[in-house]
Amino acid sequence: KLVAVNGVSFGTRRGECFGLLGVNGAGKSTLFKMITGEICPTSGYAIVDGSSIMSNRSSALRKFGYCPQTEALCPLMNVQEHLFLFARLRGISFQNIKNVVEWGLRHMGLRNYSKQLPSKLSGGNRRKLQVTLAIIGNPQLICLDEPTTGVDPRARRYVWECISGSSTIDHGVLLTTHSMEESESLCHKLTIMLSGQLVCFGNLQHIKSKFSRGYTINLKMYNLTAEENKKAATEIDDFIASSFNDAVLTSKNFNVVQYQAPIMSSQLGSVFDKLSHGKNKKLFEDFSISQTTLEQVGLWVD
Repeated sequence: KLVAVNGVSFGTRRGECFGLLGVNGAGKSTLFKMITGEICPTSGYAIVDGSSIMSNRSSALRKFGYCPQTEALCPLMNVQEHLFLFARLRGISFQNIKNVVEWGLRHMGLRNYSKQLPSKLSGGNRRKLQVTLAIIGNPQLICLDEPTTGVDPRARRYVWECISGSSTIDHGVLLTTHSMEESESLCHKLTIMLSGQLVCFGNLQHIKSKFSRGYTINLKMYNLTAEENKKAATEIDDFIASSFNDAVLTSKNFNVVQYQAPIMSSQLGSVFDKLSHGKNKKLFEDFSISQTTLEQVGLWVD
């Protein structure tokens, strides 16, 4: 028997963006469907601003907007009619509806498609429309299931601004995404979901520190001939092996080599000294040290 979501427990505060990460099939969309009442869980509960999804669903549904992963648009209504309908459902007065609809069309770049049906829109424009429908009316909780998939960079940036604005004006945002850049830019807290369970939880720095495997060292070699380059690479390998215990070569691309080394934060001063010494000896042209990325953490957790 497959358990899609198993013992998941978390909370999203007002003014906070909570990121839910994980591979395809981890259970993120199923969890969203349970939170929004589309699927009834076998046990447990979900509460939105004091209203239970199970026992007081009508009250809870008024308090959040939802952008599902799959398309959820009416095939007989054009873009402008969608915005008008959702504005009315959100209780926006007739006097303000025109401004709200114009806001959605202008900022999401949908003005030229306002009279078109969803079937005539590109996949990215349909996605932009769904995000707009979730944000419209300033709901208490905004649930966005991979909202920027297929969206152009300009609209994606505006979606980020809308999410950031929503999470800082006494609203909560629940976000799933495969974009590590998006997670690092928007989320105050993150969790990684695997096989229906939450395997780690915390803010960005906490997750990086807890699951870190040290630091990444990037070395830029001089522009040399193929034979000289091979000799220089051997010298660099010997230098790294003698300077850092358990350092591992992770990639080599033309004249850039990358190592992963189990370095503690307290050792960074001596690390820079050693690399500066290697640079002064003309072993390499330049170097950089970077912390573990969120993408690497996701790969290691998986």
